[in-house]
Amino acid sequence: MMNPSTADEVANDPTIERQIQRVQMWPRIGFPFEVGGLEVANVFAYRETDSEKLAGLYASGFDLVGSHNDSTIVEAAKRAAVVVCGWGKPGALGGRDQAVLRLLRDAGVTPYGLQFNKDGTPKHPLYVRYETVPTPIPV
Repeated sequence: MMNPSTADEVANDPTIERQIQRVQMWPRIGFPFEVGGLEVANVFAYRETDSEKLAGLYASGFDLVGSHNDSTIVEAAKRAAVVVCGWGKPGALGGRDQAVLRLLRDAGVTPYGLQFNKDGTPKHPLYVRYETVPTPIPV
């Protein structure tokens, strides 16, 4: 997804709660994956609830990705039955969206999205109906 908000390994936030409900629905709506859990990795390691602040940080040279974020994303993706990307337009900052898609594909992972914005970025799942079935992100 996008950037971490208030959720962590102990407490969920509304976005995580909604995604848990979403993946539990998949078998009932015809998506052929039954999952036993949900793991979230974010395109940026920097923790900020207001994604509009990221552009200014990026422009100032601040490292939003960090030294371990790429490996964390790949490790999480390799453990997953399905990888659904949902970073929205802010995830394209500095070409980060394309870098993450490349990481996933290079690791042999097929990235999925729920819906796509006009610019092709996968919509953040918070803004997509529960009944939406994931589809592979075109290369």
